[in-house]
Amino acid sequence: MAVGPQLTANQRVAARLFNEVFFQQQPDVCVLLMTANAITHTPAGDFAGPAGFEQYVAEVWTAYPEATFAIDAGVTDGDRVTLHWSLGGTPADQLEGLAILRFEQHMIAESWIEYAEAAPVAPNVAPELCPPCREP
Repeated sequence: MAVGPQLTANQRVAARLFNEVFFQQQPDVCVLLMTANAITHTPAGDFAGPAGFEQYVAEVWTAYPEATFAIDAGVTDGDRVTLHWSLGGTPADQLEGLAILRFEQHMIAESWIEYAEAAPVAPNVAPELCPPCREP
């Protein structure tokens, strides 16, 4: 999501979060974009406040040091902005996910970040049927 005049205030904050924090690795901007008591829900656990989000982002950078991020789509509905994003890197380091950001007075008050790792592709291996699908 590119920052531009056609975006709403909440969309601009969401764009800054991804552009500056994830892409440019400037976590100190979190304090400008999030409420003091913001909560971030992730598969790795919950993180409190801007400092908690900075900790979460540091864990992402540690786990995926060669990562590149892209916002693939976004939808705004009232006080929420939902983004579909992808993280690229080596074939083993690819994720796709959703971020749902809830805003209060144009600051992120709560967010939910969900993702799934891309399934590894094993050459020349036939897929196995799930156990309930097998016949005795």
